[in-house]
Formats: sequence, C-alpha cells, structure tokens
Amino acid sequence: MDAVIVEDPERKCKAGRVVKISPDGGYCLQVHRDLGESGYRFDYYSLSDVFEAAASGKVEKEFPDLNAKDIRLCQAFLATNVKDHPAFKSNFRKDRVSILIDENLPYGLVAELTKVLPNLSHVYLEGMEGSMDEYIFNRPKYRIDHDSAEDMLRKKKTKYIIISRDDDLTEIVRQQWMRRIGAVTSPDLIDFKDVTVVFRVSGSTMIHVDNAEYYRNSAAEIMKAAYSGEAASYVISRDGVRVENGSRFHELLKQVEAFYGLDSSEQERLTPVSDDVGPVQIQKRSVSVGRVREVERALAASCVFSPAPVYCAA
Repeated sequence: MDAVIVEDPERKCKAGRVVKISPDGGYCLQVHRDLGESGYRFDYYSLSDVFEAAASGKVEKEFPDLNAKDIRLCQAFLATNVKDHPAFKSNFRKDRVSILIDENLPYGLVAELTKVLPNLSHVYLEGMEGSMDEYIFNRPKYRIDHDSAEDMLRKKKTKYIIISRDDDLTEIVRQQWMRRIGAVTSPDLIDFKDVTVVFRVSGSTMIHVDNAEYYRNSAAEIMKAAYSGEAASYVISRDGVRVENGSRFHELLKQVEAFYGLDSSEQERLTPVSDDVGPVQIQKRSVSVGRVREVERALAASCVFSPAPVYCAA
C-alpha cells in the first residue's frame, strides 16, 4: 500500500520501522519487501493488531510474514511509547523505579521481561541511541530545568537501574557512590534510596534475546540487589546475580578514606570532585579502620541468603 509517513513529536523513539501513516491513526510496523526485478514495496502492520494476535497465540496464522524480531519490536514499542495501550500500563505498574537496558543489548528483551521487571525500557526505545555513557547514566537530571516541583520530587525518590554490557558505566556508578560517601560526615548518614545501580551483563549467551530466560530467573535477585544498598554495581550471568568486584559499600568507603589520607595537593591532583548536576561540598572527616570493620561486620551479619549466596543483600 502507498502511505505518507506523518511526524509524531510526542514519541520518544525517533528512528526505526515504527511509523504513523495518518495523524489520527495508530502506530504501524513498516516492513520492506524485495520484489526482485520489480523493485520493492513497504507493507504496514498495525502494532496493536500484531500485539493482540501474539497475546492470543494467533500471530503466526494472522501475520505469517512477520518474524520474531518484528513481533518483539511491536510489543516493546507499545510497552514503552504508547501511554494509552494496555502494554504500557502493564509495564509501568510500579512507582519509584526505572529500569533501562543499554543499547549494547537487544531491545527485544523489553518484550520478554516486562512481566518480571517493572518500568522497563531500552536506550533505543527512549530515543537515546548513540548517546554518551554519562548522558545515559544521568538522564533523569539533564532535563531538570524543565521539570515541575512534583517531577523533581518523583525523580529524587526513584531508584534508577541500568542493565548493560559496558564496563564504563560500572566505573561511573562507583564514582557516584564515592561522591555520596564523601559528602557526609558519617557513613550512617548516607541515603542510597535514589542512587543509580548498574548491572553488568557477563557472558556471550546473555546478549541473545532467545536466552531471556536467564534474566527472568534472576529478576527477583536484581530487584533485591538494587534496593539492598550493599554495592554500586553487580554482574548478571547465567548463574545469577553477584556483586561486582570493587563495588561493595565497604570497598568504596576504604577508597574514600584512602583519598582523605592524602595531603590536599595530592587530593586536588587525583580527583576534581563534582556531583552529577553541579559542584558538591565535600566535608573532610576521619573514620577509623575500626569503623570500616564495623560496617563490614554489619553487612555480613545482615546477609539474608545462604552461606554461598549469589549475592548478599544488606
């Protein structure tokens, strides 16, 4: 069919094969068909129709020309970009949490995981493909000037979780946690409710959407770890979830203490400390080694899993 694609400024995902062919119509999946010597054509399928057929188990019969990737794109787009669709309402079902999958993992994971991980989206589906790691990590704060007081308060109380294969995001989140530790006079005053937590995906099998079962099996562990306050970053593998080396709270606390053990000139040379949004006032303090050991013992005593857990929650 011939169609004229119309602009849709409200959608977050700006690129790709999901289009509108009329201002008042719903979204359609644009599929390229090679006609050989005759050229090519585009076919258009209603996302809602594909979604309903998949939900009823009739998608292969009603849409035999669509493959699994096409179907997942329809499901993932509706779950993240169309607020009045049941898939979106089912996905964004929980307050104060936001889970983002990085673009180095397939967006099809959104379609596979929305039932077990709430408020789930993907960098591509948020229109942030190609963005720097710092932008992705700090995305809630970049539009803060345009937010209402209510939006700012909501973001402050939201737990942001990023799932990625990128080591750089692990380092960024460690720096955020160390800034939070260094900005208070005592570790007891640290509030980790609103800090971001990164889950680094390990293993080649984890990058394929056909292996989404590994993520589903670890969904409860991911949510527990994110809220535990035990560590800044974790590793997701076929075996479950574990703490990333060097990311535990007490390990980061030791690094901050080592930094404050240097003279002022060494501190200035090593770390130009800044917050995610602007400068932060660092208060100098002295925490004894005994206090560090006390924190370690408290974390160990609060472990709620078996003696050899996949991870230990505080």
